[in-house]
Amino acid sequence: MSLLVVLAAAGVVGMAVALERLDRLYQDEARLLRDITALQGALATDEPPADPKAVGAALDAVSVAPAAAHRRPELSSAYQRWFRDQARLADAGARLDAAAASFRDALAGREGLVPEGRREALWTLTRDTLLAHQAVAAWEQAAIPLLDAIDAAPDLREASRALVAAVEAYRARRADAEAGTRILLEGVNRLAREVGAATDTRAGQLRRWRDLGIAVLTLVLLSAGWVVSRSITVPLGRLRCQLEAISCENLEPGVPLSGGGEFAELDSTLDRLAGRLQAARSALEARVRERTAALEAANLTLREEVSERRLAEERLLLASKVLESASEAVLITRPDATIIHVNPAFTQITGYSAEEAIGNKPNLMKSGRHDESFYRAMWESLHARGSWQGQVWDRRKDGRIYPKWLTINAVRNEAGELTHYVGLFSDITGMKENEHRLQRLAHHDPLTGLPNRNLFWDRLGQAMAVADRSGQRAALLLFDLDRFKQVNDQHGHPVGDALLAGVGERIGECVRKTDTVARLGGDEFCVVLSEVDERGRAARVAEKIAASLEAPLQAKGRELFISASVGIALYPDDARDAETLLRCADMAMYQAKSQGRGRHVFFGAALRESAYQRIGLERRLQAGLAQDRFRLLYQPQVHAGDWRISGFEALLRWDDPLEGLVGPDRFLAVAEEIGLIRDLGRWVLREACRQAVSWEQAGRSLDRIAVNLAPRQLLEPAELSADVEAALGLSGLAPERLALELTEAQLSESAAATLQHLRGLGVRVVLDNFGSGMTSLAQLRRMPIDGLKLDRALVRELPANGEHAAIATGIIHLARELGLWLVAEGVENAGQLAFLTQHGCPLLQGHYLAMPQPAAVWSELGQHLPGPSGTALQP
Repeated sequence: MSLLVVLAAAGVVGMAVALERLDRLYQDEARLLRDITALQGALATDEPPADPKAVGAALDAVSVAPAAAHRRPELSSAYQRWFRDQARLADAGARLDAAAASFRDALAGREGLVPEGRREALWTLTRDTLLAHQAVAAWEQAAIPLLDAIDAAPDLREASRALVAAVEAYRARRADAEAGTRILLEGVNRLAREVGAATDTRAGQLRRWRDLGIAVLTLVLLSAGWVVSRSITVPLGRLRCQLEAISCENLEPGVPLSGGGEFAELDSTLDRLAGRLQAARSALEARVRERTAALEAANLTLREEVSERRLAEERLLLASKVLESASEAVLITRPDATIIHVNPAFTQITGYSAEEAIGNKPNLMKSGRHDESFYRAMWESLHARGSWQGQVWDRRKDGRIYPKWLTINAVRNEAGELTHYVGLFSDITGMKENEHRLQRLAHHDPLTGLPNRNLFWDRLGQAMAVADRSGQRAALLLFDLDRFKQVNDQHGHPVGDALLAGVGERIGECVRKTDTVARLGGDEFCVVLSEVDERGRAARVAEKIAASLEAPLQAKGRELFISASVGIALYPDDARDAETLLRCADMAMYQAKSQGRGRHVFFGAALRESAYQRIGLERRLQAGLAQDRFRLLYQPQVHAGDWRISGFEALLRWDDPLEGLVGPDRFLAVAEEIGLIRDLGRWVLREACRQAVSWEQAGRSLDRIAVNLAPRQLLEPAELSADVEAALGLSGLAPERLALELTEAQLSESAAATLQHLRGLGVRVVLDNFGSGMTSLAQLRRMPIDGLKLDRALVRELPANGEHAAIATGIIHLARELGLWLVAEGVENAGQLAFLTQHGCPLLQGHYLAMPQPAAVWSELGQHLPGPSGTALQP
């Protein structure tokens, strides 16, 4: 650094000497040029030539002096600003150190500053830091004009050269213009060129010295400037980076400056300041985190409290809305039962407005139907359990009494003290009416309005209990309308229903109010007479009812006549329980029907004996089904003419251990009554299908196997369909090989759907006993049937009875035209066989052709019968 200073000083001295000599040369040249100019002017104007010194002085004043006067003060001014800004920089650093120390003391609490004083100290430190930063920037800015002034120094040389060039150009132009003084000018020019050459030679030497000095000075200044700038700008750059990092809250210490000096001290001070700021920042951040955590906890607690309060408000609002919009009446009372609040539903139910109810007590609505013990029990429950509910009869404002379902709850505070009672109630008038309606529907017949079977058993039990207490009798009269089915078939079910309703009214008019008239179902009615002292009273009631039924009944605009058969049983003479008593009356009723209808019969010794036999029959039937004592016999259906067996009809027999082989007429009705018919029907279906498949596997060709359906089976269509499908599935018989036979009495609109479903399975449907019933041709066309069986009652009178012959002939032609296959059953003699064969009946069945036999018998015969013999065929 010292060497650079020495070189700079030498350069400055050398440059000053060269400049001084160059100035003198320029002054001389200027004076010479002025003299030449003056001479030229004199030559041009014929004026005397000017003094060369005066010309040089003028040139010096115009050209040289202004440049020097301009450049030197500029350079001096740049140096002065640089030193002044350097002083400002030092002053700013001092203030920064003072402010940092003050802030450190404030943070440490040495001066006892309050938080406001610490904030003021922090503000002072920040302000002085900014001022120091501005001073550094101003100091750097001041160095720029200094360097510019230094770089502008070579302009003096260029100005001199420009001046010489201008003078030479001026002389050349002047020489060209002065043609009239060419000789004199040439001498002057020659003198000028000599003076100029001498001057240029000397000036060239001086310029080279000046240029060398300038170059040296420039090199020295540049080197010094670079060193100075490096020694200043690098620390300043680091200081600025540290200050910027501090301003950006990056308080990590930087790389320390090498060497010493003010900048190193300033850097060290800034590092210490950054460290203190970092520590203060860490402490402040810790306190901020603590305060933030505390504030967050307090905020969370406050938020939870606000949320809970908001939820509580929402619940209160919701409860208020629910209370106001509830369909149940709500009233709130004080502990002394004074009403303080009611909802709109209370007004709607009771008729009392809120203003009328508030301030009163609930006994405002008291109906008087409950005694003091009722209310005493209510309050005891409230005091013991805190709640009570039950049915209460109250009075509306308009005086009407109504039932309500009331719930009362006691409300207590946190201390367990009673504060209010809350009562909720609803008007259950509609519910009571519905209960009464449902109870009536459950215990009364919807068609006639009479008690049904359920209520009948209750009333019969009550009558029997009264008879036990009084020592008298109770009588049960069972009515069954005669030929009621014909009414339904001829006039339809609506007319039949109207007839039943009329019969119920007629019977009710003939008994006392203490007696019971019930409809058990269908066309069966029962009358329960209580406190009957003799048999004659029951007979008189039966005769009175029969007489009332003799008058015509109006049903849907039709005038109908009906009679009834009555069976009478007495308690306790005929039975000791209700079921047995009803069975006795039922047997007596059937006895009345068998004696000619329209009469009454008492249950007696003969019927009792028959009842005992009936009970024994029922037990043996149940045992026979469990012991597999039922059998199937098969009677063939043959083609007329060639006696080829087309199929068989399966006929059920019961192998009774007491009576032997019993036909279905003896036990089938009993089986239906005791509920065995479905099990028997299922067994018949499965056994018949199994046997048909067995014959087919043995090589016998069958068109069909026929099975009779019981009336009750058609009343259970789902079970019947399931049984048929199961029988076909288990046996593997093709559905079209199975024919189900039913009688005309079983045909109805309800049975048509079941038959249609069976036909959908592929099963054939045959109408049995056709020709003796009341089936119309229109009904025959609508019914889903595949074949007909000519009734044996028609065949029995053939060919002697002309009417029967005409009917039989018509049926044969009708079946042929409708595409139905026809079987004539009951062929028992040769005349019948000849008539049917002659008139084209395709299939025949009867004892004259073959008697029913077990399957094993027919398994040993061929496909054709040996021919009619008039006796039972033998294998």
